[in-house]
Amino acid sequence: MVWDNWARFKYHLGMSQLTIAREAKGLSRKQLGDEVRLSETQIGRLENGTRAMTDEVASRLAAVLEVTPLTLKPDFAKHVIAGLSPKNRQKFFDHLETLFVVESVEKRRANP
Repeated sequence: MVWDNWARFKYHLGMSQLTIAREAKGLSRKQLGDEVRLSETQIGRLENGTRAMTDEVASRLAAVLEVTPLTLKPDFAKHVIAGLSPKNRQKFFDHLETLFVVESVEKRRANP
């Protein structure tokens, strides 16, 4: 597989859920931060996985975004993947591998 750090992948998947939920509500990072008493920078760090999300922060974010705190936590990936059959789990990983390869190629093209 392309990725070599499963923990980082799980963490990234959880953080991207925050971005998806925020964008679905039509909120900017600053607007969401104002609602939950965090800076725009802190929201960005939560989204890109460079800041750990505590249960308390996940609860505050979830209340504003109208989702459950679990969906915003890094372990969300574990729960999603655990519910897949072995065949579908392999399809899921194959698809993700393709996405990571495409993303890597696009980054190289953008920054030769």
